[in-house]
Amino acid sequence: MTRRIRSIAIAWGVGLVVLVPTAAAADIVVTPGQSIQAAILLAANGDRILIQPGTYFQHSIDLKGKALQLIGVGGAAVTILDGGNAAAPNLICHAETEVPIRVDGLTLRNCLVGIRAFVPGVLTVSGCVLEDHHYLGMQGSSFEAGHGIYIQGVGLSSVIVDSVIRNNEGSGVRGPIDVTRCLITGNQDTGVYFPRALRECRITNNHGVNGGGVILSQNYALTTESQTIDRCEISSNHAVNGGGVWGGAQFGMMIKNCRIVGNSASNQGGGVYFNVDNNLEFWSAFALVRDCVIAGNSAGQGGGAYLAVFGNTIPTSGTATIERCTVSGNTPDGLRLWCIKRVIKNSIFWNQPNALPITTNATVTYTDFQGGFPGVGNVDVDPQFVDAASGDYHLRSTSPLIDAGTGTVELDFEGDVVSGPIDIGADQIAPHLSLTGDTSPGGNVRLGIYGAPGATPVLLFLSGTRLETGFPLSFGVFGLGFPWLPGFPIDLGPMQSGGAIIISTSLPPSAPVGVSFHMQAFLGAPAWRFTNVESFQIG
Repeated sequence: MTRRIRSIAIAWGVGLVVLVPTAAAADIVVTPGQSIQAAILLAANGDRILIQPGTYFQHSIDLKGKALQLIGVGGAAVTILDGGNAAAPNLICHAETEVPIRVDGLTLRNCLVGIRAFVPGVLTVSGCVLEDHHYLGMQGSSFEAGHGIYIQGVGLSSVIVDSVIRNNEGSGVRGPIDVTRCLITGNQDTGVYFPRALRECRITNNHGVNGGGVILSQNYALTTESQTIDRCEISSNHAVNGGGVWGGAQFGMMIKNCRIVGNSASNQGGGVYFNVDNNLEFWSAFALVRDCVIAGNSAGQGGGAYLAVFGNTIPTSGTATIERCTVSGNTPDGLRLWCIKRVIKNSIFWNQPNALPITTNATVTYTDFQGGFPGVGNVDVDPQFVDAASGDYHLRSTSPLIDAGTGTVELDFEGDVVSGPIDIGADQIAPHLSLTGDTSPGGNVRLGIYGAPGATPVLLFLSGTRLETGFPLSFGVFGLGFPWLPGFPIDLGPMQSGGAIIISTSLPPSAPVGVSFHMQAFLGAPAWRFTNVESFQIG
């Protein structure tokens, strides 16, 4: 097997591009003052463009359809591509065939769009910051204008992961791409527009006309659920309709496993707005909200959620289902369900004025409803949230709602594994670690560790890396990479009564934007259990 090695130096454009041999493919090293585009023109499929730390005032960088890796060697905090407000993309990733393309460890800023991609190929964006892109006089005349990343086409497995997309004049992410463990914040249009999947993302403080945090528009097939939203925090977004999430479809809409808090809408659906309008005789239109916390949202109507489901040719076909949700503190009302059938089960409505403005044809079962509601298994008891005033809707270990639900569920809204009888509400009590709050430099965050009272010791680990496949042990899976950050693990002592340890703190003002951190906790005797891994990005 032959190996292609390059070890020559070629003068091109504004500087010298140095080619350094490696064992696998050629590495092309670019330093400040040199041309990234020149390096790309020299490269062959499989090569890596290694961009050294510094600021590069370049734009319209085009990968020319090649299978390349564009890597910021020192990471996004110190490797910056500044377009100087050019009315063009920072980076163009177009491929006519399914070639792998990787963009890693770069900050892209100050252009018409950060990354524009037409990807039948497979695009992976990792550890990047896409910020401060502007319309530059092209609003309405260019679909790509103002976005952090703009995707056309249907790349088979394209993904943006462990990245920060912030402060763009358009949307943060627009187009069919998987978005995993990203922070999408401060964008002046919708945070994430028509994604294929969202997983473990924080989508906060974005503003849109319809859909401040997320826009979904998907007609579901008979046997599949096309889009996936899994374990996302959608908070403090604003829109005219659907402050947190807006969805429109002909057949059905669904959102699940999310924490939807503190969003607002001028008109309808502070947390969620769905409009399903079906005129086909063979389909029963539906809207489904499952395993979600919907709290502290506000709107003109439907402070928590506004779900409109119509079956035009079959008037009785529209159904809205709320399952294993926690609804609390939304104004002026909880859930406004415009449909023929309303199904609510295994949920909590507490501290929720005007919880269900429309109760006709509502079937409510195994639900904790403050003030009471007729139905099998319904109760009216204090759910014993850990700290609702601080937005913590986990159940205390003494909650009467533990094991009080019906049916089965594999995972709760945070991905916790459920065994035995299920709990009422979004939280299935289990060892867990959760971080909420403002993860910008100097921001205030709240860390919660939950588990069996008295478990000791409780150890907190913090790392700059995580394992994609964790290391299995007899008491769980350890998912952090080495080395751990200095001073960790920290011994937090025994788990407190009520089953929660809460730590409120501020991030350092000097924390570098775009850097990811990963946490995990260990609960000792008698629990002997690792929690989940919780990841967050500075942004």
